[in-house]
Amino acid sequence: MTHQELFLELFARYISGEITPQEYQQLQVMIHQPAYESLLSDELKRTLIENTYGEIDLPLSTDDFIKGLQKRMPVEMEAEKALPVSNVKTMYGARKWMAAAAMLLAVATGAYFLLHKNTAETVVLAKDTSAKQDILPGSSKAILQLANGATVGLDEKGDTQLPSDSGVKIMKHGSELAYIAKTATEDIKYNKVITPAGGQYKLTLSDGTKVWLDAMSSIYFPTAFTGKERVVEVTGQVYFEVASNVGKPFSVKVKQSIVNVLGTHFNINAYDDEGEMKTTLLEGAVQVKQQEQELRLRPGQQAQIDAGGKLKIAIQPNLEETMAWKDGMFVFEGTDIKTIMRQLARWYDLTIEYKDNIHGVFVAKIPRNVGLSEILKLLELTKQVKFVVEGKRIIATNA
Repeated sequence: MTHQELFLELFARYISGEITPQEYQQLQVMIHQPAYESLLSDELKRTLIENTYGEIDLPLSTDDFIKGLQKRMPVEMEAEKALPVSNVKTMYGARKWMAAAAMLLAVATGAYFLLHKNTAETVVLAKDTSAKQDILPGSSKAILQLANGATVGLDEKGDTQLPSDSGVKIMKHGSELAYIAKTATEDIKYNKVITPAGGQYKLTLSDGTKVWLDAMSSIYFPTAFTGKERVVEVTGQVYFEVASNVGKPFSVKVKQSIVNVLGTHFNINAYDDEGEMKTTLLEGAVQVKQQEQELRLRPGQQAQIDAGGKLKIAIQPNLEETMAWKDGMFVFEGTDIKTIMRQLARWYDLTIEYKDNIHGVFVAKIPRNVGLSEILKLLELTKQVKFVVEGKRIIATNA
């Protein structure tokens, strides 16, 4: 067995809780030698990634790992006593805001922030974090604009019947709006639902189609679908579960494009500041048209339209990352800081300013229902970025 193989064997036994006191002492000696520093870093990275949904908790860096190793195994311990994995938690403490454990590790190619789902602990944050000073996450809220120009504020409180348009009943049930067309009418009127920064909302159209709107999004739609087709228009990010009706096709207008739908589930991300418009198909079939270009998607595919109007297809987009907003999460898979901050800005109603070019990418899974300070502190722990908070103005700099 080579020295490198011995080191890896001792590391594995330490993590599994099977290391003996003699092996522990040998690992202590080896781990302080510069020759094993790179090997330790690689092994920590590999262990974190492979156990992203496991029970292992490790410190943030090789230095912290070494410090924890020094503290957690008494030299005098009995030969038969193994080191339990639960003892390797020198950097962690209990938090109740999420049933997950946060794992961070800075690596040569960028900063990676990984979350475990199966534990109830996370990184200890700075003690000066104050709920009163924190910026709270968004909530279910929107504005309904009726055909006559009147507006109605929508939130997640209570049930009520709103003013009807052309005999169509409009019901509000908590954080959802539903249109109920009992009788057909040729007097087509249009309503619009708009979500502000820090808002999201769910809507059921008169045909039974369900619509979820992310922050800073909108949908313009008829109160009842009376013609030969169903057509709506959207901005921002919207997810659809379209009610099937072969005799009355469903279409979505977004910017200069049209998405033709065949009873399906799909997501449209058309924020102006995102560069590309993305239509992601989860179930069924859609056809995306951009001027003279046309693509038909299969489930799991994504149509992308760049700033120049070029239409292309992504065969294997990250569906978890795409749909995270609807599931109450932020999910980043090798994401740069500006993309992350654009999402935070929309959900927490922020203005972002950059003092430096911040390099590195982040991998993260973070609930959308936590205060902003939680997320900023966790990102800062990667030592790739630092934030200054001035009200709702966030200044990002290199750490």
